[in-house]
Amino acid sequence: MDKIRINILHHRHHTEARTKGAIIRHLARKWKEEGHVVTHLYGCDKYESADVLILHIDLSCIPDEYVAFSQRFPKVVNLGLTDIRKRTISRNLLSKECPYEGPVIIKADLNCGGAPERLLGVTPKKRPISLMRGIKKRLKIKDPFSIRKPKDYLIYPKKSKVPRAVFSNESLVVEKFLPEKHGDEYYQRRYYFFGDAEYHEIHATSVAIHATDSDDHCIRYWEEPSIPPALRSYRKELQADYGKIDYVIHDGKIVVFDVNRTPSSGDIETDSIAAVWVKSIVDRLHVGIAKAPIVDNQ
Repeated sequence: MDKIRINILHHRHHTEARTKGAIIRHLARKWKEEGHVVTHLYGCDKYESADVLILHIDLSCIPDEYVAFSQRFPKVVNLGLTDIRKRTISRNLLSKECPYEGPVIIKADLNCGGAPERLLGVTPKKRPISLMRGIKKRLKIKDPFSIRKPKDYLIYPKKSKVPRAVFSNESLVVEKFLPEKHGDEYYQRRYYFFGDAEYHEIHATSVAIHATDSDDHCIRYWEEPSIPPALRSYRKELQADYGKIDYVIHDGKIVVFDVNRTPSSGDIETDSIAAVWVKSIVDRLHVGIAKAPIVDNQ
């Protein structure tokens, strides 16, 4: 392909060190090796012309100023994917009035438990967990109001067991819990994409909620070449050009539980397995910049 200029737009408070563990960094390095010009922008104060702008704002909702700034560029990646809150991306939300009585899971509405928002001061920092709630947590007593991160998400055997106050708490959501289980293993499927380039894998874990990239509960993982057409349709509906979708297949249907437009690579400098894994993803996705289904502002 012809050499192009690529700008990657980060939040103004994100530094190079803060974004070091993102897959976009490794894609950028690959693009530079191919002769493309890649520039990282932090905030909207400085405009530098480019053929393509990639919105890489690590927040659940992209602020309006970044959206407006991106519209100055001829082509933009992820301009249509400005909101990845659970209330936006989930198709399995439950209200207090819903008659559903199967197992449910309580999650934070914001991506990654709202940690990126708290780090940037976009939302107020949560108060420290009270003594009573700290005791509950140590005793593994369920308390949805102590949720701070994905590993804190709670599963209830039926919706009627969920505290009523949860349904009126704007920071929490209740979803149908629809896992994919094969024998003693829970499957989690991860779909990475950039334009028409794709990488797809399955993680088999020993726990129902595998909410981190650590291998503590991972039994094995492998690349899976078959990608459900319904998943691609869902991605098209979201207008997602670059990112990752976590999902399972339950009773033959896809169940999406997370969408991430700033996927992480982990620390490839100290983890040789992660380094091989990231290289596989980058080798597969970097060509997507040539045919990304991106918004044309011209």
